[in-house]
Amino acid sequence: MKRNAAAIICLFVLTSLLSSVPAGGQSIFGLNYFGEHLFGGDARSRALAFSTIAVPDTGSALTMNPAARADLRSVTFSIVEVLELGSARAGDETAELNRFQLPQLMIAVPIRRGLVFSLGYMTNFMGKGDFAYPSYVDDVPVHYEVYKHRSSLFTAPLSLAWKARDWLSVSASLELERGMIRNDIDLEFYESNYDDAEASRSRSFAGESFAVALLARIHPRLYIGGLYEYEVEYEVDEKITYTRSEFDTNRLWKTTLPGAFGAGISAGLTERWWLSGHYWMREAPEPTGFPQLEGSIGEESLIAVGLERRRDNDGGFFHRIPLRIGYYQNQWHLEVPAGEPVISRFFTAGTSFSLPGGPGRIDLSLELGQIGSLDTNGADERMARLGFGFSLAEPWTARKEESGYRSSDR
Repeated sequence: MKRNAAAIICLFVLTSLLSSVPAGGQSIFGLNYFGEHLFGGDARSRALAFSTIAVPDTGSALTMNPAARADLRSVTFSIVEVLELGSARAGDETAELNRFQLPQLMIAVPIRRGLVFSLGYMTNFMGKGDFAYPSYVDDVPVHYEVYKHRSSLFTAPLSLAWKARDWLSVSASLELERGMIRNDIDLEFYESNYDDAEASRSRSFAGESFAVALLARIHPRLYIGGLYEYEVEYEVDEKITYTRSEFDTNRLWKTTLPGAFGAGISAGLTERWWLSGHYWMREAPEPTGFPQLEGSIGEESLIAVGLERRRDNDGGFFHRIPLRIGYYQNQWHLEVPAGEPVISRFFTAGTSFSLPGGPGRIDLSLELGQIGSLDTNGADERMARLGFGFSLAEPWTARKEESGYRSSDR
């Protein structure tokens, strides 16, 4: 592999066991898929910088606020895919890191008007990571250290949203968190007198969490939203294997992720222009199972703001499509070095198109920003994230006027 990846790998070695937080990205700061929090939502939410916790939506099941699904009157299926194009720097070295996110999906089924059940799948990582670099050790031939990282961490949320009043919607969710992180390290020699060596660490995670949310209309042009996620206790099955099996180990342990809360507001500046904001925070978890991170984990937070020009069915093509922009800042739990949090900052934009011939839409989002700081954290990653979302609604009844899908809402 390229020598310019050596500094990136050194950083990985220092942070290979990251905090016990579901990750939404696989940056150089989160190669174990622990580090960057996974924020839900479709490409519309991403285009509005994840500021949509107080934004109603009658066309998507992948809403940031599960309570917003109480307004759905059709069986609705939504899916979003995210691609990343990144450039990482550590010291004077750089490396190109292009990744993908497995699709997130959600299906919402109205049990009756104002009562909607939903379930889905939300992956907690951005693809996979393979790295290698030459190692120079005295009295040992030059060899390559090859790192391979795989993950199947995911969340399966089951939610029930209820429109308690014409102005108030509430929801309760059970989130099943499962999956495994696997990290392999191979030492590859090219001299016949030396045998290759292998080591592998796998951690299987299992846990459940609960969440409650609300969405309230205070005024026709003013909404507030809130979400609280209870703490989740993970049961972890850790296995470490080596080339010589007599050194293999296996242990079981538990780690707890503290609860988190989010609150936001959306306000109509005019009939079409809406401003939204969101604040989210989680206390710092204990570094159980990650003793090397003692003193290097802090609280995590999100500050987000978005501006949307909603579509109008009258007028020309550009008058009918929505326009969205936003900005968010996410402070991670991880601190590199200790006391210096990793912060991601992104500007966002996007739009949407209605599907011809029936209820549904295609959402597009673009995020441009940076994770970490070369001066503060010793490394950073500049990236572009491209989001592609798709929603399709099937009317619950045969009468179109009862389907509840109103594109003018957006």
